[in-house]
Amino acid sequence: MIRTLIVEDDFRVARVHAEFAGSVSGFSVVAQAHTASAALDAAARLRPDLVLLDVYLPDAGGLDLLRRLRAGADPPDAIVLTAASDMASVRAAMRAGALHYLIKPFAAETLRRRLRAYAELFTRRSVDRAVDQREVDALFGLLRRGGDPSADLPKGRSSATAALLLESLGAAGEPLS
Repeated sequence: MIRTLIVEDDFRVARVHAEFAGSVSGFSVVAQAHTASAALDAAARLRPDLVLLDVYLPDAGGLDLLRRLRAGADPPDAIVLTAASDMASVRAAMRAGALHYLIKPFAAETLRRRLRAYAELFTRRSVDRAVDQREVDALFGLLRRGGDPSADLPKGRSSATAALLLESLGAAGEPLS
């Protein structure tokens, strides 16, 4: 299970994020924190693998919190979920080590794809072994695509069309071209 900490100042939004993350296979929400200080305490006690982090917190900036979390031993990964839509926040999140940045409001499916991509990354990098460049590129590609399969398709093609083609070919019961 991917132990997940939700850091969000709005109690209702935190609850929605927690329920959603908990509904995605492989994720377990270990706590919700509504302030930076509560998040630091929870992270120290619970050692989450992933933090879903808002930028706007009442007692400190979420990106300052991210830097503090990432500076510790065995730091958690983080995906920023925020209304902050300025490039300075995006740059700061990237520099602080955020794996992804979603601007609110976002579709539930967008968050689901990011969480699934993270789960694949988490699983694949958990095995301690030698890797080749192809596998390293694939791991970094998981984050760049954000779980969007259409990112691998050539220009002018869509994931919806690809899914329909695969479904039709699979249901045909005989070879088709």
